[in-house]
Parts: sequence; C-alpha cells; structure tokens
Amino acid sequence: MNHAISSLRPGAFDSPGSYLPALSGVYGCYLRSSGTYNTSSNSSSGASSSYPLYLAYDGATNLDTFFAAATPGAVAALPCYDAARANLTQYLLVTVLPTPPDKYACLTCAFYNVAPLATTASAGCDCNDTAWGFPTPDQFGAAYDSTSTAEVRLNVTDPGFGNGVFWSPRQQTASAWGGYFRIAPPTAPGVVTLNLAVCAGCGQNQPAKGYYLGNGFTITFTNYTEGYGSITIKALPSGASAEVDRLQVYLTFVAPPNLNPGQFQTFTTTSPTVTPTSPLTAFPAGPFTAAARDNVTYTSSTGATYTVPSSVDPGQGVFLALHLDLMGQACPAPY
Repeated sequence: MNHAISSLRPGAFDSPGSYLPALSGVYGCYLRSSGTYNTSSNSSSGASSSYPLYLAYDGATNLDTFFAAATPGAVAALPCYDAARANLTQYLLVTVLPTPPDKYACLTCAFYNVAPLATTASAGCDCNDTAWGFPTPDQFGAAYDSTSTAEVRLNVTDPGFGNGVFWSPRQQTASAWGGYFRIAPPTAPGVVTLNLAVCAGCGQNQPAKGYYLGNGFTITFTNYTEGYGSITIKALPSGASAEVDRLQVYLTFVAPPNLNPGQFQTFTTTSPTVTPTSPLTAFPAGPFTAAARDNVTYTSSTGATYTVPSSVDPGQGVFLALHLDLMGQACPAPY
C-alpha cells in the first residue's frame, strides 16, 4: 500500500538526518550509515562538518541531499533494517511529489509518495509471475503509480530519444495488466539504445503490487525505420536471481490490436526463442533479435481489416511491448 508523507514545515528535511524519525516512526524503517561525509560550514572560519552518510539502494544517492532538494519526480529506493540495523526488512520506494496547490497551510512543504516493497517476491523466492516491459520510476516521474489509462510521455534521458518515448497502460482489470511503448524517431543518427524496466506481478499496473525485476532491459535499434531491434535483459543486482520461461516481443508500426502475448509472433519475429525447456537463468541474457514482419494483415476490435505498413510512419513511431513468464523463481531487487 502506498502512502504520502510531507514535511511538517518548509525545510523540515533540510538538515542532515532530519527525515530519519519519520521513516522509523511511520514505517519502522531504520537506515544504516555508510560512513560519513563532510560539508562546508557557513561560518567565516571555513571549517567543515561531518555527518553520517545514508545512501539509497543505488549506492550513490546521498539521502540527505535527496530529501533536502525535494525535486518533484525524483525517486530513491531506501533499504530498511530492523532497529538493531542487523537484518534487512523491506525497501521503501520514495517519489517526490509536486506540492498540491490546495495545501494552503503549507504551499512550500515537500510531499513524498512512499511505496513499501518486500525484500523478496515471496518466502523462498518461489513465484509464478507475469512480467511486462515497464517504465522506470524516474521515467514515470509524477505519473508513477497513476491509475489513468491515457498515454504518458516518459522522462527519458537516453541520448537520441529526448521527449519521444510514450507509455500506454492497458485497461486495468483484476486479471490483466501491462502496456506498450510508442517510440518516436530518434534524433540521433545511427544505432541508438533505450533503457527500460521490467515489472513483475504488478497487477493493475501498480508497481507496489509486485516488484521491479533487477535492472530491466535495453533495446538497441539496429534499423529503426525497418523495425529491427536487439533486446538484452540486463544483469541482475548482486544476490538476485530469476528464471524466465517465456519471452515474447511486439515490435512493429501499429499499436497492438490487443495485448495477447501469444499473438505477438504474428507481427514480430524474435530469435532465439525462450521456452520452459530452454529458459533464461543467467543474466545478462541476449541479445534477442526482434524484427517487424512485412505485410501482416489483422482484424481490429471493430471487425475492420488492416495491413501493417512496411516501414515506420515518422508521425507515429514504432510500438514495443515485452512480455515475460517467470514460472520458476524470481528474487527481485528494488529499482
């Protein structure tokens, strides 16, 4: 379940470690320090001060800086321990939210969305989960965990893609979820690579109901115009493992008529194939080549018949969906 917290007054989390009581008191989340760091003093003496260093899961983000800056859309995963700082108990995925315009009591307070995540998918890491290619929390920005089914423009920083990557979530039901990407023509010439995530068990497109699997995947467009790509499932973090029993890719020049992974092969050829008798257990895995099929005819939900174009329409871009079956096990690490 997600929660929202806010600073009780402007700048309440500006001081080093000032957010720690909120994390421990509300979520039972105790952070381990990773040594200390120094900051310059404001005094005329120029002396520096030393503070405990609390890092996010990525091992690089200083949480003092993260909470003090309170930049809307910024995301950090927090590893939480018990009160003795001996055992990892959970993760908190914290997203900075824009200050609601109707919060007249404090229009300059910082607001955060907090999503608790389990350290594993289930006891013993045994799962039978569906997973989809999915935007990262940073790419979602303020749209993270939204229940809207409207197309979302993603915050993509990969060179050549700019503001030209979009996510269309599936109509949310209790038994079906997922979505697809629309990728406008890259602005950089030649071969370009896009980094995306994989979300497993994220029913109704809610990451808090599942988990981000490892470090996601990349697609490198070897010939964007003709719909040729190369996909790699990225290396998992230390201590994480997974077994992927099926991988299905949709890559072509029209939006998916439906999101039935069994029909993806009608539109896209993918090689090599992943099956329960030939699963993926070592990561990084790939590359898997994906190519849009030519002259595919299909019937829409209205009964009309269409033929897929043989090359990209620059005004639309290419459409990508990635589906995986985790039929063996998956021990996730937070994004």
